[in-house]
This record gives sequence, structure tokens and C-alpha cells, in this order.
Amino acid sequence: MSERTEQVWREYGGRLRAWFRRRVDQDAEADDLLSETFLRIHDRIGDLRDEERLAPWLFRVAANVLTDARRARAAANRRERAAAVPDRQHEDDVPLDATVGAWLRDMVDDLPETVREAVRLVELDALPGRDAAARLGVSETALKSRTRRGRDALRKAVLACCHLEFDRRGHVVETTRRRRSCCEGEGE
Repeated sequence: MSERTEQVWREYGGRLRAWFRRRVDQDAEADDLLSETFLRIHDRIGDLRDEERLAPWLFRVAANVLTDARRARAAANRRERAAAVPDRQHEDDVPLDATVGAWLRDMVDDLPETVREAVRLVELDALPGRDAAARLGVSETALKSRTRRGRDALRKAVLACCHLEFDRRGHVVETTRRRRSCCEGEGE
């Protein structure tokens, strides 16, 4: 540790630790955050231009460390929850997302001609808007309008056909037919 960092540690270490302790539940976590803060201070103290701004700068570094730790914890929690949610699948071991995707491809074929190709190019083929508009010979604004109308029609067709339930990640976990003639070939 540099002489300057040691001086800052002696003068501000206790205040920074107390600051962390008021914001976290455990002493060990406060100590970890304090250590990370002083690592950053040690690396960047040479960048400080105005010594009168030392205390505000130290607490800004500490606030950034706390924010980064909270974000990392939230991301880890999201990953844990996502890993804990099993993918529900059909009896054939085909993910429901793929099954519903096949239904949607069939339903796109039933859309009115004016919107069918816009939806197919933008949504199914994932063609960039500019390229899809050029292929259809329309402006990007017209393409967006057609795509929106097509999505609306597709949504209505899906809602008339079946009820879908989604998990937290947006994956289909359950389907229930509303009409016998829709979603042909798939079991419940």
C-alpha cells in the first residue's frame, strides 16, 4: 500500500466502514466492500486533482463499489432463478416454444397478403427493416405499419386459437386449445 493510501486508510477507513455497515446486513460484507473500495482508491488516488475534494471522492468511490456489488448480486440471483426454473416440454421432448413457433409459422401463412410477407421477413427471417422494405419495394414506414398490423392479426389469431402461459423468462410453459381446429397435430 502506498504511503498516501495508508494515510487515507487511517483517516477515513473507520468512517467508510461505518458508512458501508449502515447499508449492508453483515459485518463481513461491509469489510469486503471496504477492501474493494481501498483497492480502487489505491489504483486511482493519483488521479485526484483537488485535495479538498478527497472526502467526497472517497465516498463516491464507495458508493460505486456498493452499486457494483448490488448489481452483481442481482445478476447472480437472476441466473440462479433462471437455472432453477425447469424447461417444461411436450411429451415428445420438443420445447413448447418450438411447438408454438411452428403454429405461428402456419398462422403467418393465413395472414392477409398485404401483411404476410412483412411479418415473415421481419419476424421469422429476422431481416433488418431497411432490407425487408427494399425487398418488398415499400418505405420503412410502410413496412413498420404492415408488420404492426400483421403482429396484431397474428396475436388475435393466437388468442382465438389457444391460451398460452409463460414462465419468468418468457418461454411457453403451457398451452390450452380454445378451438379444436387450431394448433393441429399437437397434444396437450
